[in-house]
Amino acid sequence: MNFEVGNELNEKTLEAKDNELQAKEAEINKLKNELNYLKNQILNKNKKIFGASSEKVDSNQLSLFDEAEKIVMLK
Repeated sequence: MNFEVGNELNEKTLEAKDNELQAKEAEINKLKNELNYLKNQILNKNKKIFGASSEKVDSNQLSLFDEAEKIVMLK
């Protein structure tokens, strides 16, 4: 009789641990998905901020450097 009670407790303990493990695995998967989503958000924001579109320069602005060089050469 005592052996059966101990065996039943072990089965319940194992079942509880198994449920806990499944819950933790689900939490880990959820957090991994969230992390990937946030990484992609950062990549997209960085592309918008530092991407090629931010490197566009007005052609009139470039001529300012030419004028400064001409002034220095004249002196």
